[in-house]
Amino acid sequence: MIILLIYLKRCWMAWCIHFFEAIYVVKLGSELGMSSTLLNKWFIQTLIFGLPSTKLMYAHHKKSQIVTSKKD
Repeated sequence: MIILLIYLKRCWMAWCIHFFEAIYVVKLGSELGMSSTLLNKWFIQTLIFGLPSTKLMYAHHKKSQIVTSKKD
């Protein structure tokens, strides 16, 4: 338990960055019309994995914008 607390104390900046990335991913997902259950899963995934998860959502969001612009 003490080792976990020391680890979390030393890595607080990384957790903050992951938290804000997770909020950004939820914003992108809500623009795509994803359900709240799916948004919660994306939030947790991004909180744990960080940038790789954010890149996946960003690519999906960008791809969706290209498809939408082609329909217009």
